[in-house]
Amino acid sequence: MSENAGDRQTCVLCGRDLPIAAFPPSALPGKRHQEECVDCWTAYGYPDIATQLRTERKQVERVQHRATLAAGTRYVERAELVSMIRGMVTRMRSAGLPDREIARRTGVSTTALRGYCSGAVPLIVHAEVFERISEAYVAFVATQPAPNRTLEEVAEPDRPEQEPSGRGVTKLTTDEVIAIRARFAAGETTGALGDEYGVDRNTIRAIGKYQTWKHVLPDGSVLPPSKQVAGRLPFRGELGDPVPAIPAEKRHHNAKLTPRQESAIREEWALGARTALIAERYGVSEGTVRKVCRSDDPAPDQVTNVSVAAPHPWMQDDADRYAQIAARKGRRRTPELPSTEATAPAPVPDHPLGLRERLAARRQRDRQDGHT
Repeated sequence: MSENAGDRQTCVLCGRDLPIAAFPPSALPGKRHQEECVDCWTAYGYPDIATQLRTERKQVERVQHRATLAAGTRYVERAELVSMIRGMVTRMRSAGLPDREIARRTGVSTTALRGYCSGAVPLIVHAEVFERISEAYVAFVATQPAPNRTLEEVAEPDRPEQEPSGRGVTKLTTDEVIAIRARFAAGETTGALGDEYGVDRNTIRAIGKYQTWKHVLPDGSVLPPSKQVAGRLPFRGELGDPVPAIPAEKRHHNAKLTPRQESAIREEWALGARTALIAERYGVSEGTVRKVCRSDDPAPDQVTNVSVAAPHPWMQDDADRYAQIAARKGRRRTPELPSTEATAPAPVPDHPLGLRERLAARRQRDRQDGHT
């Protein structure tokens, strides 16, 4: 800003030499008017004059406030000030006062109090807060016991004695654990056992269900420390002589089925029966039925010679439906039917026929009846 003699001033934007009244006033110290004229101020979209004055006044007040606070901490280093605040707050904390109570006595928030102790709050507020904390600390020390008490006594203030609840502090013995398990198994309530033995209900329940005290075995014996493993009961043979291992039986996919049942399943599957229906009839899974039909599958001529000594009652009833399914789908191994040129019915042998032979004989009789 350049000033001429008298009451004139040159605008820094347009460069015109105008009277001083053409320039907006300024609130900053040492500066009477703005450097821009009113026309340039409006043209460039600056804020109105009142808003600008309020902003400048706040800036001046902020600078004055900082100068006042800095004068109070002129002879105190920042590290020393933070150390003194931290020491007073720590002393009140050690006496059992929570941060919320200390903040209430000092007139600050809990977050600000912790910031003062860590030095995270700016230095300008330390001077005024230091006085508050000092006054609260002096009032706090006046209520403390005599200085001849030890640090442990000061850290642990006198509190009214409370009667023990009687639960959670009793140590059980092995005999008591055995008795608790016996009475728990007999049906006594956990509340009654807990009151008698001085433990809570959860402990009684855990002991009764062998979730704790696992080293005390059901027979009353105690597992040696060398055998005690957290989280499990002893395996068979750990307490006595080693028990020889029992070889597991060889598992088979169709262990529930007899050879005759396997043959009947192959017969039905060859005639086109659904796998789900076969599995439901025999009480096995569909995967088992597929394995029976696809593994160790005998030749077609061997299938026709298989006889079922005691067929299920439903086999004869569903024979017609299976024959229709096989004729309609025409897949898998459809048995060769007898020639239709035969005029006499096939002789019925004395021995029981297999399912395939009975189906073929029935088809032949149906065809003959249809021709006649």
